[in-house]
Amino acid sequence: GDWCPPPTTPGSGQGSKPSSPFTTVFSYATVAAEAAELAKAINDTKNEATLTALSKSLLDEFNTCFLGTDGEYDNGLMTTDVLALQLGAAAEANTTTATQDRLVKGVTTIGNHFTTGIIG
Repeated sequence: GDWCPPPTTPGSGQGSKPSSPFTTVFSYATVAAEAAELAKAINDTKNEATLTALSKSLLDEFNTCFLGTDGEYDNGLMTTDVLALQLGAAAEANTTTATQDRLVKGVTTIGNHFTTGIIG
């Protein structure tokens, strides 16, 4: 999940969080993509190919598992939109504009604030 998301009502404890599987797969897919970039930087073509394939597979699985038919990721929180954009999952699913629009609408609806925690 996310760490320390603000409460919906001040003083009511932490706010809603993405599911733990969502943030876990985000982290794994991010590390795989970064490792592929590192392999490329040191001209390790074998590991670059392996890690790039893993990264692509994880990205596909991320969208399969967490992109709903309504176009929202996981449970529809701002953090899930931010992480889907950061990972490139929204771009892969051709939902970047809709995801960005939903994020902006969410921020402006609550007086130009965000509801993400430390991860988001």
